[in-house]
Amino acid sequence: MKKSLITLVAALAVGLFAFAETGMYVKLKNGETFRHNVDDVEEVVFAEIQGQNPIFKFTKLTNNTASVAVAPRMTPTGPITIPSEAEIDGKIYKVTHIEALGFHECQVTKIVIPSSVTSIGDGAFYNCHTLTRINIPSNVTSIGIGVFGGCDALKDITIPSSVTNIGDHAFGGCGGVKDLTIPSSVTSIGDSAFYDCKSLDLVINNTERNVTVGSNAFEGCKSVTWEIPDKESTGLQFEVSGTTAMVVKGDYSKLDSAFIPSKVKIDGNVYTVTGIVNNAFYNCKSLTDVKVSGGVTNMGVATFSGCENLETVVLGDGIKKNQQFTL
Repeated sequence: MKKSLITLVAALAVGLFAFAETGMYVKLKNGETFRHNVDDVEEVVFAEIQGQNPIFKFTKLTNNTASVAVAPRMTPTGPITIPSEAEIDGKIYKVTHIEALGFHECQVTKIVIPSSVTSIGDGAFYNCHTLTRINIPSNVTSIGIGVFGGCDALKDITIPSSVTNIGDHAFGGCGGVKDLTIPSSVTSIGDSAFYDCKSLDLVINNTERNVTVGSNAFEGCKSVTWEIPDKESTGLQFEVSGTTAMVVKGDYSKLDSAFIPSKVKIDGNVYTVTGIVNNAFYNCKSLTDVKVSGGVTNMGVATFSGCENLETVVLGDGIKKNQQFTL
């Protein structure tokens, strides 16, 4: 049996916390800690709590699964481990979901998520400014909107090969992350997904299929490298010369969205993408959306001529303004 501090007796509070300025921290035997705001505490009662963890709140989802979030009025700090199971009304449930905004603005430094978790709600860890390490379980398929947005101290994270979608602002403002590889399983990267990740050297593994990229997805990143197996792989086609590469004309008849990266990795070698040749996407009627990285400086004549369904073209700062007949 575990004893858990739930509330604070008013008379005891006067004697014990007359000099407290911020709050009361309680450290559990497993190293996890949480904080009470002294001003909000009325009583201290020691009671036996069976089958529950005072840090977390669990909610039934199905007959055998549950979601998890931080318990009301709890402010955990330091490292925490989310349990894989929860006891609710005497029954054991498998923890499979982290609730939207479930841990946002927590003061934790490390979070261990169990392999039982298959989905993470939008903004689940938004603005956790002290968070430096967290894992994404191998059963998670989508990283939702703003899940890690504003986690500016985050340094260590890996995206598993189970993930197919990275939502808008998912890692926006994660300025501490330096190296990250997006696996080939990912087919969609949302708007501003890695916005202002100023220390990030990002590698996108595009060996399996084309990736749809949202607006400003990599704006402010240190570098973005597009990794493909060869010059004529699925998606864009390149012609290399020395240390540079150009996007050349290819069979883009089924391409509906195109992202022109600033770097491309081919057969293990990294090349700087400097431009797009004349007529590269000529008569590509399926193309509706194009985004060009800031490192690309030259765009050929009639690049998108005949692309009658093209709706959006976002050009990077590197494109020369005096070029004509691009569209």
